[in-house]
Amino acid sequence: HPRVRRQRQMCIRDRAYKLLKEGKESVSEVCWSVGFHSRSHFTTAFKRQYNILPSDIAARDMTCC
Repeated sequence: HPRVRRQRQMCIRDRAYKLLKEGKESVSEVCWSVGFHSRSHFTTAFKRQYNILPSDIAARDMTCC
């Protein structure tokens, strides 16, 4: 069912967002650990949901005051 699939994909991207915020893995590692086989597809799907690139999440949390 398309709605269930869409919800599942959102959960996967939510998990990816949390992993990126933790900053322990690179964008590529997060991409593969949540089940994407293409970093470009992951980046597109992530940006569509959060309106920010996954690399920007990782970079933002690495900056210190």
